[in-house]
Parts: sequence; structure tokens; C-alpha cells
Amino acid sequence: MTRTQAVLVAGWLLFQPAGLTAPPAEVSKPSRYALVVGIGSYSDPKLPDVGGDKDADNVAAALERYGGFPKSQIRVLKDRGASGGEPTLKAIVDAAKELSRDASIDATVLFAFAGHGFEEEDGKDYLVPFRADSSDRVSLRVGSLLVDDLIAALQVGHPGEVILLLDACRKPIEASVRSRPFNIHPNSLTKNVAVLFAAGPGSVSQVRGDDTGGYFLKAVAERMRVVHAQRSRMGMAEFATLVQRDVSEQTRCQGCTEQTPSILLASVSPSAFWIVDPGQEPGALLTVAGSRVLMSPDRSQIHITDASTGEVTIYSRSGPSLPFATDGDERPRPSLSGASVVADGPRGEVYVADEARSRILLFSSPEAREPLVVPVPGGKPDLMVLRRSTRELYVADSELHRVHVVDAATGRITSQFPQRFPIATRITGLAISPDERFLYIGNQGGEGSGRVGSISIVDLRERRFLDQDIGDVNCPEGMDIAADGRQLFVASQCGAGHDPLFFVDLESGRAQGLSGFAVGRSVAADARHAKLFVARVGTYVRDANGNSVIVPAQLSSVDLKDRKRVVSTPLDVHSLALTPGDRYLLAVGGQQLHVVDTETNAVVNTVFFDTPAAGVAVAAGADGRNAICYVWLPEENRLFFAGVAGLTS
Repeated sequence: MTRTQAVLVAGWLLFQPAGLTAPPAEVSKPSRYALVVGIGSYSDPKLPDVGGDKDADNVAAALERYGGFPKSQIRVLKDRGASGGEPTLKAIVDAAKELSRDASIDATVLFAFAGHGFEEEDGKDYLVPFRADSSDRVSLRVGSLLVDDLIAALQVGHPGEVILLLDACRKPIEASVRSRPFNIHPNSLTKNVAVLFAAGPGSVSQVRGDDTGGYFLKAVAERMRVVHAQRSRMGMAEFATLVQRDVSEQTRCQGCTEQTPSILLASVSPSAFWIVDPGQEPGALLTVAGSRVLMSPDRSQIHITDASTGEVTIYSRSGPSLPFATDGDERPRPSLSGASVVADGPRGEVYVADEARSRILLFSSPEAREPLVVPVPGGKPDLMVLRRSTRELYVADSELHRVHVVDAATGRITSQFPQRFPIATRITGLAISPDERFLYIGNQGGEGSGRVGSISIVDLRERRFLDQDIGDVNCPEGMDIAADGRQLFVASQCGAGHDPLFFVDLESGRAQGLSGFAVGRSVAADARHAKLFVARVGTYVRDANGNSVIVPAQLSSVDLKDRKRVVSTPLDVHSLALTPGDRYLLAVGGQQLHVVDTETNAVVNTVFFDTPAAGVAVAAGADGRNAICYVWLPEENRLFFAGVAGLTS
């Protein structure tokens, strides 16, 4: 048995357990075909790298997983690493025609593009293919693909509807050219066309600073994931509105150019242009690090199949137990930082903020078949902290702009802390003091509020806001409190690339900033090594010459005694949790759980999931000793947990 399998023996998936029977056969659906084109590098100094190849991979995966597009009917053309061929002008047009002819008259044909583009003086939009000649304006125009011609190629087979997702600039080659709006003129042959542009006429499409492609297609893939998790069918009109908001929010910052996608729908017959297909339910199988896990309906057995050898190992819970290995006598200290997963070890309870489904889940123990569901109508529960003395769960709602107070014993929302400010601001961080007297609420300015950020303080004994906020903390994001309760650590995320890491003296309320911490997500205070771990988003910064420099996503540690000592590791994570005695840091991001040695900052193990992980927590087992790691997998509607010793051995 491999080490990974040993970890899986200790890991169980809760809520909707899988059966031992094979997954049901695919239900017949209307034909859906996709052509995805991504160009990462044109190898041309006049055409900078844009990471379009990564966008292509991301969108293709989203179309298969959330859009109901069969993998066999998704063709990908990239400049590197794709078997479909290079995305030259001829290759794109030929593939578009071939795909359209393969599709039936009731089919949906989708085209996605990530690369360079431009707009001519007549308002016509062009996409720049691979190996285009950019030596002069005429050559570039002749060698580029007119969007009108692309639509015609996608309609040669007369499919039911055509959807285009175009992540490219629409700025004229010469700034003096006046932009005119792009238009579609449907006729009896063109039927229905929906075009979602990354930007409006005459505008640019921006690339993310973490070298993962553009804002637009990443927002498309992420919005598809969220809508699918909500089990909603969604057409392009509503979907485009959400993507417009997502991209605008992500590109809105001081000194930045806000990017707003634009949509154009042309229909000659009723058509919703379904972009998300919730008919695809999550499979009964979970693939983790090369092994497949399957549980019996009564949870009495777990089957592990080694993907490389096909060997099946069966473990029974009726015989010798599957113990969670102990991590010595050290017990986890209660988490003081807001998180989407919170574990109360002594009681064996786990709490999950299921933002996508507007609910809070209360697992009475890690063995629970069904959690207690607390609905939050119209809300988006996000971060939570637990006040253990009263068993109250404080839940930040990013949609309703308030903090819900949940009785963990009954699952009832008993009260709320309303928004402190007259104009709604976004709650982006939570923390509770070690003595459970004060709740700290991080606020970022809502539209029209004029507030860059502050931290409000609630006296939990008196159930009221203190008159004085902690100011001078711009765009607070993740927060944690030192074990002695004297300092509050705050990551910030204004998007300007120089977002400070703030150290707040809780006695005086004064904040000091450590500059240069580009776009912080969350923090975790390591008392054992006097370190502060910070999860940072990739971004752009300006160097001394005013040039844009890419800063990749990183996990950084700051020496709390000498704040100038910073060690960074390229790691794209968003949620952090420390194991007992602060020996290891568990960090989740994307579809991975990383185990980091807090002394050396080295990644000692990584567990791979089939779907993105939303949060991580650590707590002692019911006996108060065996440390357990919990990871919420929202797309699968499941909670994964495993013994910490198994993850770190």
C-alpha cells in the first residue's frame, strides 16, 4: 500500500455517500460542441505574451465539467502543448467549419478565444491567430480573423445556436481611430448568435498578474462552477451580467483601468443560449493522487483502486478500526481566524459555510450521515468563527452585508449584527479574541461608500459595536490574532500591487504596515516559530521605471521578530490552517491540499482532489488527541477528512 493510499484510508467523504454500484450511464442530451483557441506566446516582440494557452485549458475543463460539453466534442487549439494543432488562421477556420458540420441542427456550437485582437476604423473586430504577420498594419489585418467571418464559419452546418467567448482587446490599432459598435445582422441561415466580449468597444482586455491568463475567461470558468454548484440552468443573458460584475470588481482599483465585458445577442427564434448544464451531477468516484475511492452505502467499507495497477484493496469498518494517527499529546489551539470551515475538536463538530447553496452545514461529528442544514435565503455565508463558550457561530454574509449569529446546538439563526455603515461595505475578514470577548470584522468599501477599509469591533458580552473602529487598514482581507491576544494580523487586497501586511496593536488600536505584500488573501500566526504565513494572489507591480512586472501567487512567511525576513514559495492557495503545536501548515488552493513544514517552509506532501477545495480546518478528535484535517469540496457536496499524522508522515 502506498503512502497516498494510507492517507486515503483515513479520509472519508461525507454527505451523499457513494454506492458500490457503477455510476449511472450518461443521460442523452442535445448535442454540444466546442472549439477552444488559446495563444500563450506569439513569439513576436510586437505581440506580448498573454497566457491564452492556460485560459484555453481552464475553459475547456469548465465546459466539460459544468457546461455539458462531452470531452470528445471539445477541440482545443493552442500554440503549445495541444494535440489539436497550432491555432493558425487556416486551422481555426477549418476547425470551425468542421465542428459546425458535425453538429446537428438543434446543436449548440461554442467558440472560445484567448489571445490578441484589435478593432478597425469601421468597427469590425479581428482576432490575431498564431504566426500572424505584425510587421505593419495592413499585414496584420490581412492575416487576422474577422469576427464576422468566424461566425460565418461556425454556421456552415446550420447549428441551432452559436456562442462566442472572446478574450481579446478591442482597441483600434491607431488610437486616433474612432470606434464604432460591433453588430450582427442575422438572417434565416444564421439563426441565433451570442457574443460575449471580454471588453467593450475600443477597450483592452487585461491579463492577470499571476501568469494564469486573462481576467475574463477565468471569470467565465469560475462563474460556471458557481452556477453549476447551485444546480441552476443559466442562459447567456443572465450569465453575462454576472461575468460583467465579476470582471469589473476584479479590475477595479486605484490607478487601474476597469474592464467591463459586453454582450450581443441576435436571435431569429427563441433561444436561451444555455451556458451551464446542471444535469451533470458530480460522479460517485473521487480521484485522489492516482487512486480511486468508493464507499458502500452503509459506510461499512471503503474500496481503494490503484489507478496504475488496478489493484483493489477493501477496508472494513466492522473489523479493526481505521484509526486517525495521533500527533502526540499536543492539541490544536482553537482557531481565531475567520474561515469557511470551522472544527470544534472536543465536541467532534464541524461547520461549513456553503456559499454556493446559501446555507450553513453543521456536522454533529465526523461520522454524521447527514448534517444539520441552516438555510440563509438570499445570502452568501462565507467566513465563520466559533465562540466555544456559548457555542455561537458568527457567520459573515458577503451578499446581505451582515454577520449572522447561529446557535450551533439548535442550528437556528438567533440574531444578526447589521452593517455598521449607512452604505453597504463588503465583509472580508473575521477574527475573535482568545478570551472570546471581541469580534473583529474587516470591511472593504462598497460602491459609493468612499471607504477603502476599516475593522469594526463588536463587544460580544454587551452585543454592540464599539464606537471606535480600527482605521488606517486599507482593504482588509484575511485576519488572525496572536495567541496572547495582543496583536491582530491583517492581509490586504486593494489590487494595486503594493498592498501592505498590517500589524495592529489591539491595546492602542494603532496599525503598522509592512509594504510590498502584493494582494494578500489570508494569514495564519505560527506561535511555535514566531512566523506569520500569508497567502498571496499573483498580480502586477510597477518597477522603478514604471514598467509592469508580474508577481506570481506565493505563500510567504514573515519573521515576527524581524519583519524584514520574508521567505516566499510559489504556491497558489487561499485558505490556511495550522496543525497541533504549529508543526505544519495545511494550505488549500485549486484542487490541492498542501502540507507545509512550518520550520523549513518546504512542501512535504500534496493531496490532489478532482474538484476545487473551498476551505480547510484542523481540530482534535473526540478523544482530544488525534488531530484531524477537514476539507470542504463544494462541487461534490462532500466533506473530506483525514488524520493529520497520515498527511504529514
